[in-house]
Amino acid sequence: MNILRFQLNFKLAMKTRSRTFHNTKGKYPDYSGGPNFDQYAAHSPLQHSRYRVEELRSKIFFDHPPIPNRIPKFILLFFLTAVFSTGVRDRFMRRNKKFVKEQEKNLFRLIVPFVQAMEDLRFTAIEQKNFMITKAISDTIHPGIFEHIRWRFHQEDI
Repeated sequence: MNILRFQLNFKLAMKTRSRTFHNTKGKYPDYSGGPNFDQYAAHSPLQHSRYRVEELRSKIFFDHPPIPNRIPKFILLFFLTAVFSTGVRDRFMRRNKKFVKEQEKNLFRLIVPFVQAMEDLRFTAIEQKNFMITKAISDTIHPGIFEHIRWRFHQEDI
């Protein structure tokens, strides 16, 4: 009795299942000996359509008439947007360059005295080095020739 009820419930479940999945009732043979591979073909992923295939298939043709000159309008819009963005970027770059120049000017105003002092030290060191080298060379020739040349040509820098 229980076995008969189970078989009836199983057949009923198989019929309702075959109706629910893609309405496959009658497409596949009904084997009463139990579930078969052929009965599960509707559950195969190969039988299911992916995403919105049916909807897209039905929209092969447009519902509305085409808008005239749509592509040239998009091209014109693209170029106008490109020109506008280039102008904005140019203006930003000019403002930024002006700001950086102003900042640099303020920094140089603070730094220049120290840079000048360093340059003065360098110049003085080079001048003294040259003086020492010239005096050493002239002293090898004659001890008083260096002072004589400086007095004769009124030169304080040699």
